[in-house]
Amino acid sequence: MVTIPVVVNGDVRDDDDAVRALAETGCAGVMIGRAAIQHP
Repeated sequence: MVTIPVVVNGDVRDDDDAVRALAETGCAGVMIGRAAIQHP
């Protein structure tokens, strides 16, 4: 276990992906990069 916040990044294209990433990894947050260009 790490003691710093971890942010998931990669293939997060919509809210379902973000929810799944949070549930599967227990991360502190989700970063959306290139997907935001398609749906700002």
